[in-house]
Amino acid sequence: MSAIVKEVAKRAGLSSATVSRILNGKGGHSSETVKTVEKIVAEMGFSSNHYSTTPDCVGIVMLIYKDFMVQDYTSTLLTGILETLTAEGMIAQIIPVTPSRLSLGYIQDIIKKFSLKGLIVQELAQMHDLSLSIEKLEIPKVFIGNMPSIPANNVRTDSFKAGRDAASYLWSMGHRNIGIISGHQGDYGHKNRIEGFFSIIRENGGDSESIWMKSYDDIDLSVTSAVSELVNMPVRPTAILSLNSTLTLKFLMELRRMGLCVPDDISLISFEESNELENLETPVTSIHQPTKKLGKVSVRMLINLIQGRDVSPELLECSLTPRKSTMKLNS
Repeated sequence: MSAIVKEVAKRAGLSSATVSRILNGKGGHSSETVKTVEKIVAEMGFSSNHYSTTPDCVGIVMLIYKDFMVQDYTSTLLTGILETLTAEGMIAQIIPVTPSRLSLGYIQDIIKKFSLKGLIVQELAQMHDLSLSIEKLEIPKVFIGNMPSIPANNVRTDSFKAGRDAASYLWSMGHRNIGIISGHQGDYGHKNRIEGFFSIIRENGGDSESIWMKSYDDIDLSVTSAVSELVNMPVRPTAILSLNSTLTLKFLMELRRMGLCVPDDISLISFEESNELENLETPVTSIHQPTKKLGKVSVRMLINLIQGRDVSPELLECSLTPRKSTMKLNS
């Protein structure tokens, strides 16, 4: 972010975004506000020609997959990032990577081409190796998500505690035989959720080793076989924890197709809140991530790094919202 914009905004009592728009010749402001900004710029010894009209640009490194932009997590995260960048008078360049194009050289070319001031990296399971390489680049960068090691420039949710909260809730509802469906087992967020979940089961005297589990490296895969196995179990779980909202929706559809009803036949709780889960005929109990806040905090952290300030890791809390998909068992 230009130091000129910030200083002018401070002196004028305006937002950085407003000052940036005025200096870039964009309308929509009163003549008095424009004159105030121009006067302050002149007092600082600058002219409109001296001021660079190119706003600072940062890169957003994202793993792309089928329909990734319509996923609630991705769209909400981007909203938080872009709203905060806009308020600071900055712009973004999305850097899409695919599982077959996890190239550091590709990232470096984009940094050079767009003169990027910093990077925000969406940390996902398939990107761990690339993220570790990006961490070594001499450019300010912030990672969103659970990495194998937690660098100072990291914003994440407390997945371990969220897993504990999910287990505590189901245990309090009388569920002792619980199953789990998850995404990529290399995803440290999923791993931490499972570990947190197991810790509560063990603390309450349950057997975490006997928990029925199915994982999907690709969430686009069919869950039919898993649901079929579940339906045909002599003693099936009374509740299922899903660690991914897309898997939750597919799981629900297969349960209905095979004649099982939520929550009468089986209770269901899901991570990763989505409007679809909330607005179903039987709304799904969910562990909600502060996804938009993740985006906002990552931008503020990156700006501090760009300006040479020290940062610390940020750990955000999740929240559980009980709905009709979970039912208390009779004791």
